[in-house]
Amino acid sequence: GRMETTWKIRPGVSWHDGAPFTADDLLFTARIGQDKEVGWEYDIAFDAVDTVEAPDSRTITIKWKRPFVDADTMFSHAVSGRTLPLPRHLLEQTYLDDRANLMQHPYWSEQFVGTGPFKLREWARGSHLIVEANEAYVLGRPKIGEIEVKFIPDPRTLAANILAGSVDLTIGRGMALEQGTQIRDQWKDGRMDVRLNNWKVIYPQFLDPNPTVVLNLQLRRALLHAIDRQQMADTFEGGLAPIGHSYLSPEDPAYKEIAPTIPRYDYDPRKAIQLIEELNYTRGSDGIFRDATNQRLSVEIRVGAGDDLSEKSALSVADYWRLAGVAADAFLVPPQQIRDREFAANFPGFYLRGNPNDPARLSRFHSSKVPLAENRFTGENNPRYRNQEFDALLERYSATIPRQARTQVLGQIVNHIADQVVMMGLTYSIDPTLIGNRVRNVTARIPRSTQAWNAHEWDVD
Repeated sequence: GRMETTWKIRPGVSWHDGAPFTADDLLFTARIGQDKEVGWEYDIAFDAVDTVEAPDSRTITIKWKRPFVDADTMFSHAVSGRTLPLPRHLLEQTYLDDRANLMQHPYWSEQFVGTGPFKLREWARGSHLIVEANEAYVLGRPKIGEIEVKFIPDPRTLAANILAGSVDLTIGRGMALEQGTQIRDQWKDGRMDVRLNNWKVIYPQFLDPNPTVVLNLQLRRALLHAIDRQQMADTFEGGLAPIGHSYLSPEDPAYKEIAPTIPRYDYDPRKAIQLIEELNYTRGSDGIFRDATNQRLSVEIRVGAGDDLSEKSALSVADYWRLAGVAADAFLVPPQQIRDREFAANFPGFYLRGNPNDPARLSRFHSSKVPLAENRFTGENNPRYRNQEFDALLERYSATIPRQARTQVLGQIVNHIADQVVMMGLTYSIDPTLIGNRVRNVTARIPRSTQAWNAHEWDVD
């Protein structure tokens, strides 16, 4: 019932500033990860950790209280959302002297130091950053000497930059398939690659929502029946994206086995209206439902401004809900407020996002990950959902290693999410990546990774 995992650091690995990368750095990293007072996003994986030991400078061993299936990813932030290795020589003193402000250290931006193929040379907030090849990278010097990463939140500005030849490659989300296709058709110097990645999802507020009827399961089911998600997929994703009936992507190996048992909420506006009427709401002369006190059934759906597809999706959902008798307003959150974690957590009714739906990320919906004042709103449990039965399933999933048994638990988790409408999936996202013809060795088709997974192998003609 216990486990032990040992890592060996390759010889000669160093931080970007030349300091050797040793097991002491990983001991420090684990210490930060286990400290709930730091403001780091605590991962429930650490609840399974018994001890972390370093027998020598190149070896680290974690002894586990119980099995943990993703143990190998404990120091692989980009893979699992867990703990990115941290430089003890740069952060330990701040941690000891001013733990509460560790996450405000300039290390997290302008003074970042890592061990990867590129090291930070310049960071201009809101504009760009420049990275240069790490000559000492353990897997060999990158083929490209310098990369400029531009921060361009507006898709129209991004399109202009691509067509002008000042952008060779797009990374990350934020561009709709329709926009990517339009650029591709005009861009003689590049191509578009697409993949099914993440999903568009609406999170209900489960902690003090306004109105409180958001907590009513029947209302949430009615609101899903009111949305023509197939039309949204056809309009916004060129008919290439399936409806998001479940947290699990159709590309996941377990999907075919689990999908037949997942509750579905097909487009049925009559059923949506009937379900709302059964909650003792009566439709007024303006078509909007009212309760026994004549209060209108009114909800807000928030969405981050700047993401064209998310904005269009939120406006469409609000329209569908109004047609069903719910006074819905879409609120576009300004970029400066998107970064305000407290503001983001305390949305009143619903929040539409483009978020990962990788099974390895399910632990972020554990009750311990609810963003609250006491954890400085760092948790990733966006709907702020707390349920002991669901927590137990998540804990079983992380501790179950045999594939078939693990798939069964995953099916129970996915069914709970759909049955209780913990999340309201719209569509799976078709993410376009635009790649210049002179750029080589870049692919957008690696599952569950960013385009930069092999940046040290990129090259340009």
